[in-house]
Amino acid sequence: DFLHQKSWIEKVVKAAGHFCIFSPKFHPELNDPVEMCWRWLKRQIQDFNDGKYTTLQHLVKE
Repeated sequence: DFLHQKSWIEKVVKAAGHFCIFSPKFHPELNDPVEMCWRWLKRQIQDFNDGKYTTLQHLVKE
């Protein structure tokens, strides 16, 4: 039972004086604003990438 076992990230965040709030896994509708950002970013990369790694790096930096 891993219910009460803290993950590595929870330990690091707590040590820094903060706390984590996790949303349920596999429920993107609860994370809609974040999901919309990722969807937009992936679409931008698909539309403007010419298949070169340097172009991908440039697009991610933008």
